[in-house]
Amino acid sequence: MGIPAAIAPEIQALIDVWRWDPVQCVNDLFAVGWEKAHPGRKFELELWQIDGLQALVGPCPRIAAKAAKGVGKGAWLSWVGWWFLVTRKHVRGAVVSITEGNLDDNLWPELALWRSYSPLLQQLFVCKRTVIEQIDEPGNWYLSKRAFAKDADPTAQAETLAGLHADAVLVLLDEVGSFPKGVFDAAGAIFNVAHTDAILAVAGNATDIPGPLGRICTEDADRWKLIEITGDPDDPRRCSRIDIVEARALISKYGRDDPMVMVNILGKFPPRGSRKLIGPDDVSKAVARRYAERTICREAIVWGLDVAGVAINPDAAVLTKRQGPAILERAKKWRNLDSDRLADVVALEYMEDKKKKSAAYPRGRAPNKIFVDKGNTGREVCRRLKSLLGESVVEGVDFGGSALDDAAYLNRRAEMWWAAAYWLRDEGSIPDDPELRRDLTSPDALTAKKGRARRQIESKDEMRARGLPSPDAGDSLCLTFSALVLTEPMMESRVQVSDHCETDFDPIAAMKA
Repeated sequence: MGIPAAIAPEIQALIDVWRWDPVQCVNDLFAVGWEKAHPGRKFELELWQIDGLQALVGPCPRIAAKAAKGVGKGAWLSWVGWWFLVTRKHVRGAVVSITEGNLDDNLWPELALWRSYSPLLQQLFVCKRTVIEQIDEPGNWYLSKRAFAKDADPTAQAETLAGLHADAVLVLLDEVGSFPKGVFDAAGAIFNVAHTDAILAVAGNATDIPGPLGRICTEDADRWKLIEITGDPDDPRRCSRIDIVEARALISKYGRDDPMVMVNILGKFPPRGSRKLIGPDDVSKAVARRYAERTICREAIVWGLDVAGVAINPDAAVLTKRQGPAILERAKKWRNLDSDRLADVVALEYMEDKKKKSAAYPRGRAPNKIFVDKGNTGREVCRRLKSLLGESVVEGVDFGGSALDDAAYLNRRAEMWWAAAYWLRDEGSIPDDPELRRDLTSPDALTAKKGRARRQIESKDEMRARGLPSPDAGDSLCLTFSALVLTEPMMESRVQVSDHCETDFDPIAAMKA
């Protein structure tokens, strides 16, 4: 690797550690040099930077940073590049930004700057105007600067990343939010060759939901590890590079819903120009919420079962369990089960949860109600579940049927999706499941074209026509909002409160009740 023979064993031992610990790699390579260049200051990583580095050794080779402006995402991309170059042999990599000028002014000099802090990198690599090369093997081990013409056709733009074929391949994309589709899709082609050690790391601002970063946060969420970087003064994980006094002043003057504040300070997509009922930031907020068991244990437990079609149907049957403001666990999914078998496994889930008794759950965690999609084969599933668990527990729901409020919603499915959207924004807590994130953010919100102006949600067939999968996990969650479900203690409590409202309020009697 070009390492002097006298220190090669010691350095190689460090490199072996760095490959699986990028955080230590960054600290070991850069801390001393950076602190010498900044007297009196200590080299410390932000929480988001630690998350972004640790993600490099996770199961997902696609890592994206969705950032507010000025957070230092270029430093993170530079660390990713140097970590990959020094921990692999014969790397072939490319660095691309939204324009060649942007790359020349920002990420390319950033890479050179971090090399200047590391004596080891200076021994191993040389930085040139268009390429970073390993000193001893320049043609086989490099990171090259690439550019694309904005006015070129998509095929020509995709050629920007041609020739990246090796055992170890790296692509870094800066300001990816407005990249052309052809360039972005070409970057993903590095994963086409089997047994390639490849990483695609991208960073950008939340400016445009229809762009690549919007895709990453919505329909492609199950394929990416997303790192979110905010300057929100109220977020304990905020990036300290954004001046907190200035951030508070802008929020106070313009409000949190102002597009400039959302993009520049909060790192969120502005709502303008999007037809999404549920935005990626709504989902991220719900993922971050947590509820203690004692705060939700008296809420009704509701299950939603979205039933797949016949065996050749690629969709999955999905079961979601919700208690009040919280989804209790990741959704259960089954494929290629006939109606009776699916009903049997759901009934078994019911019996297993009924056994989960505790002080907070003396009756176990069995659901008060199971709402079942009764379209297609769902009718048979619903029928069998009723015979196994009882008519009062299981209720069939027709997605295409009339909404409970048919003056406002085109059908029952639209009504459930809107109820779930309000819940998600105001109080919902969901697991960090990439497939659920994708499903919730994929459908467009529409307005009926004929007759009364009623809300509707994009159909599964319309989504498939756009190349999107059926939102099975999303439909399953939305089924839990088919109707209001109350536990018996809650129903009694509400009756007592109503009775007291008609007379003078007695606090002692209310506490006893």
